[in-house]
Amino acid sequence: MDSNKAIWNHVLKHISTEAGFSTATFSIWFQELQLERLTDSHAYISAKEEYKANFVFNHFYNQLQNHIFTVLGARCELVIFSRDLHEGSIGQIIDEHIRSGVLPQNVFCKEQVSEALAQEPALSDEEREMVQKMADEKPVGTIIKTEIPATRGAEYTFDNFIVGDTNRMAHDACMAVAKNPAECWNPLYLYAPSGMGKTHLLYAISNEIIKHNPSKRIMYVRGEDFTNELIDQLIQKKPMHFFRERYRNVDVLLVDDIQFIAGKDSTQHEFFHTFDTLYQQHKQIILTSDCPPKELKRLDERLRTRFESGLTVDIQPPELELRVAIASSKAEALGLTIPDDILLYIATNIKSSIRQLEGVIKRLHGYSIIFGKKIDIDLAKTCVQDLVPKKSVDNIVEKTFDKICEKYNVTIQDLTGKRRQANIVIARHVSIYIFDQLTDLSSVEIARYFSQDHSTILSAIKNVEKKIESSPDFEEEITRLIRDIKE
Repeated sequence: MDSNKAIWNHVLKHISTEAGFSTATFSIWFQELQLERLTDSHAYISAKEEYKANFVFNHFYNQLQNHIFTVLGARCELVIFSRDLHEGSIGQIIDEHIRSGVLPQNVFCKEQVSEALAQEPALSDEEREMVQKMADEKPVGTIIKTEIPATRGAEYTFDNFIVGDTNRMAHDACMAVAKNPAECWNPLYLYAPSGMGKTHLLYAISNEIIKHNPSKRIMYVRGEDFTNELIDQLIQKKPMHFFRERYRNVDVLLVDDIQFIAGKDSTQHEFFHTFDTLYQQHKQIILTSDCPPKELKRLDERLRTRFESGLTVDIQPPELELRVAIASSKAEALGLTIPDDILLYIATNIKSSIRQLEGVIKRLHGYSIIFGKKIDIDLAKTCVQDLVPKKSVDNIVEKTFDKICEKYNVTIQDLTGKRRQANIVIARHVSIYIFDQLTDLSSVEIARYFSQDHSTILSAIKNVEKKIESSPDFEEEITRLIRDIKE
């Protein structure tokens, strides 16, 4: 038995006993897979038929990669052939891929479209000398590109990032990436509304890596700046090699607000190749956005699949206890002693943004110094009042009905009437729940909008709360609706 076959039998045995697949699933999708060749970086696998190769690639890639890692102790990228399409030529295709990085279109691999990159002309001796000179001028162990001066970036660490239930997973994932870049989650994709601490976490990752690996080269850039630099490069007809070397010759790439590249074809094309180059070189990529990849409109599908290939984590608006802790931490950093009741008042009124919480604490500090006032509840109210939008109940009711009707394809008459059709009942209950969350209306007052009694309103709210607890997708749906209505 050759070594490849022995290795593969061991992998298949591990999958059959440890993966939790049914006997039928294992038999249909895994049993006929063959290991054609194994290198330090790639496992070349073949399925009997094209549809099986396609299905394994799209549905079992990560599981298969993880089991190979468990057996071999090395993380390989997978290249999956179809024996009915490539019979007799698999060895030749593998040789060509090892030599040039190029694969034909009917082979399944995350590096599928690297051909254009492989065809880029090599740097001339003069260009390479200039690029090397530019690189030598950039000190290692620093953040190369940043919208915030690197000296201020040093403020952002894991130690001063306040952790609660709504951001714990994001914090833990970032810590894992900082300790072992490109070993656990690559890419790491964080999404949340503005002001939730995404940039803090990016800088915390940078500072943690630099602390333990000062030779690492780290690039931070906003999606908007990446686009603008590329446009400037094209307008001025500068050699693209300089731009590419700048972004591809790093160990860690952090891109804040990646949503800004969506819909910009040239930018997406360039970033795609930058992403692929770094990923193939086993470099860490961390991205942030205001929404998950699937909701990024006009994003190139090949980028979307790459963004989703690692770990995607959302950061929810902080709960009250976390907001109080954050406000207290910000006050302590300024040397302020703020009574608990005032911290609670601020945290109760500033609900959706950590950045706004920090702003209120700084404003409180400034007002107390400028006007010589004691920090009390009245001063806190002055600092908070213009940051809390005053939306009338009627405005919230109108916007809620509009959003619910659009989301669930119902009418206002359906929501406020007596029809018990399933989709109408769900939409009605969600409307009631949002009224309860976004207004100070009592259950009796809410009942008047729906021609119901207050006990029905309380029951509807409990039903939605139970469904939120049992369904993360439904919870995300409600959170998104509330966010839209509050905007």
